Amino acid sequence: DESAKNAVTTAIEAAAEAMKASKIQWDKLNVGIEHSGRAITLPGDPGKMPLEKAVEALQRKIADENQDFQLHEIIEGHPLDAAVAFVKAMQSLYGWASPVPTPGFFGPKPPQMLSIKTGHRREDVVQCPIGGFKLPGVDRAVETIIWNQTDKHGRHEQVFLIHGKFKKKERHILLELANEARRIVREQSIYRGKAIRLSVSEDGILNTNYPPEFMDVSDTAEDALIFDEDIQAMIDTNILVPIKHTVECKKNKIPVKRGVLLEGPYGTGKSLTARMTANVCEQNGWTFVLLDKVQGLQTALEFANRYSPAVVFAEDIDRIATVRDESANDLINTIDGVVSKKSEVMVILTTNFAENLNPVILRPGRFD
Repeated sequence: DESAKNAVTTAIEAAAEAMKASKIQWDKLNVGIEHSGRAITLPGDPGKMPLEKAVEALQRKIADENQDFQLHEIIEGHPLDAAVAFVKAMQSLYGWASPVPTPGFFGPKPPQMLSIKTGHRREDVVQCPIGGFKLPGVDRAVETIIWNQTDKHGRHEQVFLIHGKFKKKERHILLELANEARRIVREQSIYRGKAIRLSVSEDGILNTNYPPEFMDVSDTAEDALIFDEDIQAMIDTNILVPIKHTVECKKNKIPVKRGVLLEGPYGTGKSLTARMTANVCEQNGWTFVLLDKVQGLQTALEFANRYSPAVVFAEDIDRIATVRDESANDLINTIDGVVSKKSEVMVILTTNFAENLNPVILRPGRFD
């Protein structure tokens, strides 16, 4: 009868479907897993997945999710700034930041406690642990270190590194922690909007033995300078207006990025102008970077780019820019190349002997 025919047809179709499914190489197909509703749903394309193949796929997924991976995340910014941000990130995400010993060749290594300056006052200090940290729900500890690496220019630099061995299914935990630390560096940096002094080596490399030093410039306001009207107008126009009216300048397409050269004999107020500029920077949310050696200009500009809008101030450019040699070329390339046209970094340099500078340095558009 008709019902028997339908039953036979259904049985034949089921057998054909089973034969088709048996020929599909399920172990070579990427089968996703979704959590939805209360039923276990199996793939139906390109055929119905057999139960035994579903079990095999789940076992492979379990093995994959439990695979160990060495994970590394670098927090951009000065290592001490990143260290403070990491501890704040731990407190933000987990409500605490508890360091633990890390395994070592000679036994467990206790965490270090760094005292990091956050301002120029004596009491502006925070204690920040460096080492291993235990995360809730994760068997293994995450470790933080200040790591020496070589940058793309072949120079040695220090970075703040978060690393650890995690199961693949836990990898999002470290990424979430790193991203929160990055957000804090961007929004709550201990250096952004402050006046600081950077120390560099004779080769122009950031001197890691001396962390950035906070400057107290509160005693040098704008009225501390006494210049004639022409000089005061140039200082106001070229230096102070972009700092005090940044939003308006950008709105009217007036570039914030610029180069300024202060020239004149000893005692004419170049260094005092720098301190006054640092004071105005702090009042208007700009970072002021005083460089102790002009050879470190590239290092200072890279630092300033991270904490922009910023002013980089370096004295005595004539020490490296009197002749067109490699040092002068490096200086020109640094000024033209490191700071892009869209950046918000102002470079202020001084000289006592402007007549000795290489004319290329004074090309129109490079310095005001």
